[in-house]
Amino acid sequence: MALSRGTPFSVATRYAGLTKAPGLFISPTVAQNVQKSWNNYHLFLSLSMPTGYKIEDQEGLYFFTLQIVGWIDLFTRQIYRDIVIDNLKFCQNKKGLNLFGYVIMSNHIHLLAQSEYGKLSSVIRDFKSFTSKCFLEHIQTERESRCEWMLKYFEFAAKKHKRNSNYQIWTHENHAEHIYTEKFMAQKLEYIHSNPVRSGIVEKPEDYKYSSARNYANLDALIDVELLMLKWKTY
Repeated sequence: MALSRGTPFSVATRYAGLTKAPGLFISPTVAQNVQKSWNNYHLFLSLSMPTGYKIEDQEGLYFFTLQIVGWIDLFTRQIYRDIVIDNLKFCQNKKGLNLFGYVIMSNHIHLLAQSEYGKLSSVIRDFKSFTSKCFLEHIQTERESRCEWMLKYFEFAAKKHKRNSNYQIWTHENHAEHIYTEKFMAQKLEYIHSNPVRSGIVEKPEDYKYSSARNYANLDALIDVELLMLKWKTY
């Protein structure tokens, strides 16, 4: 079985099940230690291992997944979601970001985007850099109840890379997928909009405030997007 960051199974559960198999004697303690080691390996993968998804065409349309290190639920607080929105607007107005779709979930965001000036890598890099500074400023100066443990984790994550400063909030990977067909584009946009539905947050995509689903449903939205010529469907 290939090891990857998203492998959907519990090692501890597997080993706990094996303890009942004839001739196999694995204690619950061993199973727990195996699970702990597996979790640490996943953390290592998320911080250190490149995924192979790169921006090859700076003028191309790409689907991005930008993730908070350790899948920390930073965006459960509105202030951090609003920082993302404000910075996306800035990138649209000042850096030529063409945004076709987005959603902000609790610990990651998805973007469907293109660079008007052929500098997509630079736009995404600057977006992540400046939002990180804004996140840190709020965490350190405002009444953030999670301040202590989050800063410790972000500091720990930063030590995994020489190019980091004191803290790392976003993972270095952007999981950039080049959109090369209309069908693929429609699939990714639907995936973006259905995220809050699959997570049980809302019943219909357009009910989620921090998503371009509202734009495509012709409802009031937080940020303008370039609407793709696709038939809108709801659930």
